[in-house]
Amino acid sequence: MDQQFDSQPSMTTPTREHYSQTANPGFEAIMAGRTAAKEGAFFLSHLDPNMRVLDVGCGPGSITMGFAETVSPGEVVGVDFQQSQVAYAQSLAHSRGIKNLRFEVADAYRLPFPDNSFDAVFAHAVLWHLREPVQALTEIHRVLRPGGIVGLRDCDWGGRICAPSSPLLEQWWPLTVRIRQRNGGNPFLGRHLRRLLLEAGFERPTAGASTWTAGTREETHHFANFLKAQLQGFASTALAEGWMDRSEIEAVASEMDAWAEFPDALYVDTYCEAIGYAQ
Repeated sequence: MDQQFDSQPSMTTPTREHYSQTANPGFEAIMAGRTAAKEGAFFLSHLDPNMRVLDVGCGPGSITMGFAETVSPGEVVGVDFQQSQVAYAQSLAHSRGIKNLRFEVADAYRLPFPDNSFDAVFAHAVLWHLREPVQALTEIHRVLRPGGIVGLRDCDWGGRICAPSSPLLEQWWPLTVRIRQRNGGNPFLGRHLRRLLLEAGFERPTAGASTWTAGTREETHHFANFLKAQLQGFASTALAEGWMDRSEIEAVASEMDAWAEFPDALYVDTYCEAIGYAQ
């Protein structure tokens, strides 16, 4: 699929980001299935008991809880800008009896913690939503102790694969890029994580990648549900900008269901992962 940056963004581009999936129950339910063992695997080996860890953009907290188990009895704090997600995460931690974990509402640009507060900070699928990722990383650097570690994981849609495709899906994928850019993010940010870490003052950045794949009938149906939930979040921008109408959005959703039924269907999202150290 041919994905390019929007060379002439809308004149109504906001000065701050707009998160497309706010108050999207279908999308949030799928995000609650994320785990530290999978999405945070590259970071877990750097954690030890008694470390103090911050998860920036924790969402429903399912990844954060895995970190709490790893560093116990060390403290883990999860922050997210959505009050509803913090409340959900708090309830889930309570139901699981996890004592060394708490959640707060916070902005990634203004973390409510003193300098040198944490041994490790994690941010999953956060930076690619932000207009000023280096500013957020500089704030993360501030709250890390000297020698502390940061782990970043962000998608890069330059590595997105969907097969078999169709004319309608081929129209939709570039539009998702345009929507993300319109809302202040960078759908190709993952490849730049090492550079961003250096710009924010981190040392010894290393990077790698992993994938989220759907290649069985069960997985393609699950992924179609994810794509349709994502579509509903993106729809508000597409409608507001006049890029799609409601009937076109419904047609794309139906096309996603049809794609999931193909016996040879395959979807791949590429996630870039990076580690850096605070000076």
